[in-house]
Amino acid sequence: MCYLPYMRNSMPIFTKIKNLFSNSNHWFAKRVLAFSSAKLLRFCFLFVFLGASSFSNSGLQAQQVAVNVSQDQPSASSQAEGNALDSSDFYPIPKEPEITFYWNDDDVPEIKIDASNSDLFMMQPFIAIKTKAGTYFRDNSNLGSESIFYYAFYFDTIEIENVDSVGVALTSKSGKVWTSLIKPDLISNLKKGDCIKIKSKHR
Repeated sequence: MCYLPYMRNSMPIFTKIKNLFSNSNHWFAKRVLAFSSAKLLRFCFLFVFLGASSFSNSGLQAQQVAVNVSQDQPSASSQAEGNALDSSDFYPIPKEPEITFYWNDDDVPEIKIDASNSDLFMMQPFIAIKTKAGTYFRDNSNLGSESIFYYAFYFDTIEIENVDSVGVALTSKSGKVWTSLIKPDLISNLKKGDCIKIKSKHR
């Protein structure tokens, strides 16, 4: 209902006008009332019809736009697959490091760790040593050429006769981990001139 601002407690203005025309015996007043009622009904019907048509057309247009977008753009799974395939161009597939345990005739026992094809993430391999006394310690290796490391057993590190076993671990940039173990029997039986290849386990 619509009220005039200064007639808050009085009868609505449209009701007053309707009552005025309804109670009047003048033929012009009755014609105006009948004409206004018919026009109002037609206007309401036209408004509802146009509103429903517009809403329906908007829904169809939105549905068509969604279909076009889904056809034009690749799915998230296909994009993820494409990214996974393209990542091999940036990150080379790491290979198993080559680890050898040897003792040259004119040198001391040594471990050579060739990680040149392993896409090494670490600054250097992790080397852990268990002594025959039952203690553990870790030590740094020496860098030869690029990504090739050496660890020698002598008075400045630890004598080979005091070593029980040695563990070596490497990690690649893609998260691959290799571990190697030089067992006590290999260490105790190593002689000058021997060269033993140590197998790495991928974890």
